[in-house]
Amino acid sequence: MSSVDTRFGRFGVVAMLVAAVALTGISAVRADDDDDDGTDVKVAKLANGRCGKLADSLPVLVSRTGVRPGEVVGDVTVCVANSGEEAGLLSLRALELVDVDRSCTGAESTRDTTCGGSRRGELSPTLLQQVGLGACPSVPSATNPTLDRRLPGLQGSSLVLIDRLARKQVACIRLRLKYEPPDEGAGVVSQSDRATWRYAFSLSERP
Repeated sequence: MSSVDTRFGRFGVVAMLVAAVALTGISAVRADDDDDDGTDVKVAKLANGRCGKLADSLPVLVSRTGVRPGEVVGDVTVCVANSGEEAGLLSLRALELVDVDRSCTGAESTRDTTCGGSRRGELSPTLLQQVGLGACPSVPSATNPTLDRRLPGLQGSSLVLIDRLARKQVACIRLRLKYEPPDEGAGVVSQSDRATWRYAFSLSERP
């Protein structure tokens, strides 16, 4: 878990705001485990210019403190390989997304009358997922704005990354996460909140 300390100086909020972000892991999943369509996907972390050992999942990758609005919470690159026999469409989704409002701090209670008590929180809508695509083993130099998604949106539907990932092809997917409340109110109500989720890549035959 990573604690995110945020100051909304540009919004005129002077209290220290605290949020928590926990990325529980990254998985490679089949679009339909009951359909043996010849597609399979594996993942590994890119480190020191090399892909690690490909596997079905990765451990927690993000740990960051002292992040302010507009700053990056985490920036990791994952190697995603088509280890099956057929080319497939590569997608990304956020699974098991949970928002918890742990307490009321600062001005939070003035805008969020239900804050605290481990009720549902509002942090995930302030987290902007940015994605960059490239050929391994290089880190994509930039993210693609057309792929930007708020976490709830990434949970609601899969994001198509590559229309055709060929057999044995390995793509490098950059996952850059920003703490970016869309307005002052969103920042205030999300303080002291906690969000957890899991990224999942899937590879499926094109319809």
